Formats: sequence, C-alpha cells, structure tokens
Amino acid sequence: MSEWVQTHLPCPCGQSSDAYSINDKGWGKCFSCGKNFNEEASDSTPRGKQQVAAVKELVPFGEYRALSKRKITEETCKKFGYFVGEFKEQTVQVAPYRHNDGEVIAQKVRSPVVNPRVSLWLALCRLTR
Repeated sequence: MSEWVQTHLPCPCGQSSDAYSINDKGWGKCFSCGKNFNEEASDSTPRGKQQVAAVKELVPFGEYRALSKRKITEETCKKFGYFVGEFKEQTVQVAPYRHNDGEVIAQKVRSPVVNPRVSLWLALCRLTR
C-alpha cells in the first residue's frame, strides 16, 4: 500500500489550494475534485494560483502537541511534522511543506485564536540558478 509523501498541496486543476497529495509511487490525488495525476509523467503540471508571503526565515519549531479541538493527536502531528509555535508573539499551528529533497520550503501558519479558518502561507526566499 502506498503512503502519502507530500500533502496539503494545491491541486493541478486549480480548484483547491491544499487538497492535493502525492504518494510514494509518484501519483497525485486531489481530495477536492477527485482527480488523479501521474506526477512522474509530467513535471510541468500547473499548480493553482497562490498568494504567499516571502520571508527570510520560517516559524521556528515549537513543540508537537495534541490539538483537541481539531481532534488531532500528538502522534499524528509528529507523523506529519505539524507543530505549535510562536509567530509575531502569538501561538500558532504550523504545517510544513517540503521540497522533493525533504527540505522545508514553506509553511501554512494557522492562528486558532483570531479566526481558525484564516491562515497565512510563508515561503522561504531562495535564489536558484
């Protein structure tokens, strides 16, 4: 059975900003539109439009903890690298997004205090040549 190696990605169809996942066999599935895509067959798959805040540093690691209001266990948070940290003097929930090589290149930052449905994307700025 395949395991999801990348999750919460924008769907290539453009209908969802975070319902797309890629498994260890190179196949992607959008849990919003229900379509499947072969990632290895097409490296130029278009992604949905995103508004991202470019930053020099991402939110530093805080701690893994159970998120009882969202019914997410500490074990699940550890498995997916989801942690609770501090951002602009506020406690936030952070979901890491990784490059193919495993490096964290972006984070989805969720503030449960202000409005749990509003989140901020942070992406590392890095020069590529």
